[in-house]
Amino acid sequence: MVIRIACVVSVLAVCSPAVSAGDLAPPAGPVAPTMKTLDEVEPRIPINATNTPGNFNSLFRITAPGSYYLTSNVVGVANRHGISIASDNVTIDLMGFEMLGVPGSDSAIDSDGNRQNLKVCNGSVVSWGFDGVDLGFGEGCVIESVRAELNSAVGLSVGDAGLIRGCSAIANGSTGITAGNSSVIVDCSASANDGNGISGASYGAIVRCTAELHDFSGIQGSTGTLITQCSARANATGISVSSGGSIIGCTAAFGQGTGISGGSGCIIQGNTSYAHPGDCIRVSQDAYVVGNICSVAGNGSDGAAIHVTFQGCHIEGNVVLDSDRGIDVDNSLNLIIKNTARGNSTNYDIVAGNRVGMVVSAPASGAILGSSGGAGVGTTDPWANLSY
Repeated sequence: MVIRIACVVSVLAVCSPAVSAGDLAPPAGPVAPTMKTLDEVEPRIPINATNTPGNFNSLFRITAPGSYYLTSNVVGVANRHGISIASDNVTIDLMGFEMLGVPGSDSAIDSDGNRQNLKVCNGSVVSWGFDGVDLGFGEGCVIESVRAELNSAVGLSVGDAGLIRGCSAIANGSTGITAGNSSVIVDCSASANDGNGISGASYGAIVRCTAELHDFSGIQGSTGTLITQCSARANATGISVSSGGSIIGCTAAFGQGTGISGGSGCIIQGNTSYAHPGDCIRVSQDAYVVGNICSVAGNGSDGAAIHVTFQGCHIEGNVVLDSDRGIDVDNSLNLIIKNTARGNSTNYDIVAGNRVGMVVSAPASGAILGSSGGAGVGTTDPWANLSY
């Protein structure tokens, strides 16, 4: 037995690597830390009574630039904002938490003065006595991934050159989502707000948004606003722009009045407008109305698929169906070409003095089986407007 133990000890001694306890004489100078500080692990500032103490006007008040975050839900107090921002260059991450207002409270988040470069993201603001998130006085502000619901005034707002992205506004007491001049609203939804659903100011853009169940406009732009890839359902006016605005590739359906409306010099192109007691598309002067599909306007209550009220408009290549009037032009000096109309009580109602490609009733063809046949459309005029 002694011999075996001795052999094992010899083998371990030969096979085991050398073990060192390290240098017993460390280098001169102070010992540097090897761990990260808490500020390095989480460099942002938690919003609480210590870091962001409030005042008579707000529960919490941010007075220095930086990145801030919630650590829990916030419950409002009457006559005070939830968070007041009194500095430029501030980001607030709601961290998925909810800011819940109470009767008589002010806004959930409010910018104190003309603040620049603010951002609020990732949470909910519900049932505040005034606005949900109001960043409407400064420039370059951002609201992203925020739900605003049941607030007494505006749901979400930014000022000029702002961005609202990936947000929703539901049943607020005024406009759901609004932005200032040269701002962008993208990938947002608005439902059942008491004002407009989504509203953009001059020379901005509203992209891939939806709006439904509003007693005013579902989606409203201003001078020079671009509205594209949006949809509006069951609003008083579906989608509208002012002078020089554009509505491109959108859908408006089941409205209470006009589906799509454009001011002077607007572009209305490639849209679908369906089932409105007023007009599916209505424009005034110098409008470019091309390639739209409009159907079921008026339904006996005096509506037109496309209605031109003044002069200088270019109306081309539209399909108008099943309405009181297909294309209705009230004034002179408009160009109407290449449109097709079917199933309207009156397919074309155009006053004298316009420039109109001849209106042709396309003949019916016999059965076609194979690679030839058909009776043609009744004309070789490339500018003709067809009825069928």
